[in-house]
Parts: sequence; structure tokens; C-alpha cells
Amino acid sequence: MAMQLKNKQHGHAAMLFAMLIPLLFGVFILGTDGARALQDKARLEEAAEMAALAIAGQSGSTDDAHDEMASNYIQYYFPYAEVTDIETHDIACEDNTDCDPSASASERFFEYTVAAKISQPNWFSSDTIETSFGDNLTVGGYSSARKYQSKTVDIVLVSDFSSSMFNSVTSARDAKYIELKDIISEVSETLEEYNEKTNTNKNTLSFVGFNSYVYGPSSISGTKTATTSSTTKTKSYSGYPYYSYLVCKSDEINKYGNPHPKEDGWCTNSYDDIDFSSTVSHIFSSDDYFLPTSTQSSQNVFYTLDLTSDFESFNNTISGFEPDGTTAFYSGLIRGAQIANQGSNPRRLIIILSDGMNTHTDITDTLIANDLCSTITDHLNSLKTVSGDTVKSRLFAIGFGYKVSSYPQMGECVGDDNVYDATDSDSIKDKILELIAEEMGRLSPVN
Repeated sequence: MAMQLKNKQHGHAAMLFAMLIPLLFGVFILGTDGARALQDKARLEEAAEMAALAIAGQSGSTDDAHDEMASNYIQYYFPYAEVTDIETHDIACEDNTDCDPSASASERFFEYTVAAKISQPNWFSSDTIETSFGDNLTVGGYSSARKYQSKTVDIVLVSDFSSSMFNSVTSARDAKYIELKDIISEVSETLEEYNEKTNTNKNTLSFVGFNSYVYGPSSISGTKTATTSSTTKTKSYSGYPYYSYLVCKSDEINKYGNPHPKEDGWCTNSYDDIDFSSTVSHIFSSDDYFLPTSTQSSQNVFYTLDLTSDFESFNNTISGFEPDGTTAFYSGLIRGAQIANQGSNPRRLIIILSDGMNTHTDITDTLIANDLCSTITDHLNSLKTVSGDTVKSRLFAIGFGYKVSSYPQMGECVGDDNVYDATDSDSIKDKILELIAEEMGRLSPVN
């Protein structure tokens, strides 16, 4: 009897094992693909954190550039995966519930977020094993980084102050030049708060207004001599100077009988008279430029203000400025470069604020083709501060009430990633503060 029962049970273990094989495979797949999903989740968040830090380090770039940078970082971590969704955001302090806009400037920050989803093939597809998680594994990850201040910077605002700045972007808004004054005031208030936290170098701010010329702040006097093929003439000057910063092909005696040495920075905006190569090579030749040039009997309605940390006096002066004339941003940029060259901080930031197209596009195009903009940054980046720090400079352009990115000149000058189309005065202010934070900020990943 016992023998018969034993014979009947023979093979039951094998059958039970065979029945458990699918379950065992399911446990195996859960252990492998499940562990892989958890690992990919952790790695994706690490990649997102690295991307957020990289974006914070280059925060002046466009939104599309941020998305591309984040995608490239994630693709590096997951070379065989498809990045199915990517979102990056730059969040100003005023728009961030974790940042107190009323806190001290050194405690405020810009936050940069990266959210991504990837899809990659599972190790066990549904075509081969019915108990798998499917053909593809989809994982999402998120991270963010914050940028705080740590370095000081010299900021030169090269601002369009031509007559078009009397206009407003919409009927419900103030004139553009009034909004610009408010922006400058708010930026300087933030810089003042930063300066209260440092006992050494101070952040400084300069204003270079331009129309077709750039205007000096004080009266000068002296003599100049010009020699043409037919005559030599010397004349004494006294008054408030203004410059185009263009170098002529030869000395000139204009229709008013005024002599102009070719390198005095007052060649007229006449294309055929300009020596473009010499104009670029003389940008930082202040001994030539600061000879007495064409003058006015009274101070202009706006003029250049040198770098200063006395922001109260700075804003009081700007409050009395009014726009005038047509537009030639190259004169403002050249003067802005000269101002930045006189700075003392290791970071030098030149921001061009313009509300429209240049009047003299042919001159601008040829100056850019002759390396106007790269000459400026190359020179500034070759400098060292008195303490031995290497200077880092940057050019940036912001459109005030128009799409600056629609005009290739700005992009060709400062680089397409350094052009920003502002929709309102708050976005301009936030972008300027973001650029300042980038130049002097410290990065901190968010836990």
C-alpha cells in the first residue's frame, strides 16, 4: 500500500516546479527590470541636476538653448534612450515661493529647473516573455539649481536714447525711456544691497546713452589740426564733446571749416569716408579719441556716466535725461567697451538695450564684418585686475519693445545665445539681474 502511494506521487515535484517557472520568471524580471527602473530614475535625476547646474552657469542663453543643453546632458547619461519630453524653466525670485524678494540681495536667487522623461528598451520585451513590463521603460526625473551672488561686476548699460524712445510699447504703458529709467533704478537698488554685503570691491554701473553719437559729460577745450591735400588748418575748441567713434580714411575739414584729424573719433556717418579696419583697431586708443572733438555750447539732453557705486547720484542724474536723434548702436558699443576697459572688477558685462533697427545698417554690417564685437571681448578678456584676477567679459543685447532676434546684426555681434526679446519692463529688469547673477553668482543644487 505504501509502495503504491509512493509510485502515485512520483513526478509531483517536477510538475510543481514546471508550474512555478512562469512565476519565477516574473520574480526575476521584476528584480532585474524593476531594479533597472530604480537605477535609471536615480541616474536621470543626477543628469537633470548636472543639466540644471550647467544652465545656471550659462543663464543668459535662450530657452531653446537651455532645452538643448539639458537634452544633451541627459542623452550623454542615456545614449540608447529617447528623450521624450524636456522642460526647463528660469524662475526669478519674485516668481518663486521659496525666495523672499524682501530679503537681502545676497539671500535672493534665480532658480533653474529641469524636468525630463526618457524611454528606452526593456531587457525583456513582451515579444519574448509574456510576463515582461513591455517593450520600453519610461522614466521621469526632475532637479533644480539656484544661483546666488559671490563676485562683483562692472555693468555698462549701452542704452538707445534716440527719439523713438519717446514712444510707448502700448498705449497703456509709459514712454520707453521712462520705463528704462525705472529699470535702471531697480537694478541699481539691487546692486546697492549687494554692495552692503561686501567690504572690498563694489559692483559698479555705467550709463552710455546713444543716438547717432555719444556725448561727453563735461566741457573740454583744446586745439586740433587737420591736413588735407590742399591745406592745413588748426582750430581751438571749447564746449561739450560728442563722438561717432568712427575713424576716417584721411584728415577732414568739414563744411563749417572745422578740422578733424582722421583718428579723432568724429568721422561722419558717411560710408565712403570711413576706415573700418582702423575704427576697430582704435577702439581702445583713448589718447586719440579724447582730443577735443566736435562740441556743443551746452550740455546734451543725455550723456555718458562713468562706472560708479554711488547709485543715488547716478539715478538722480539719469532722471533728467531725455531722448533725441536717430540710432547708431556701434557708437554706443565702442564707448561702452572703453568704459568697461576702465573697470576694476574681474567681471565686465556690457548690455545693449535697443528699441529698434539701426539707422546706418551698412556701417554696422561692415564694422561687425571687421570683428568689431570680437575685438572688444578679446581685448577685455586679455586683461587682469590689480589683484591678478583674469577678467571675464560678455556682450548681451535686449530688445526693448521689438524682437531684437529678428535682426541678424545683434546676433552676429553678441552671439545668438546672447540676444533676448523682452515683452515688458519687468522681464527686462529680471533678465539684467539674471545676467548680473550669472557673472557673479555661486551655484547651489536644491535638495
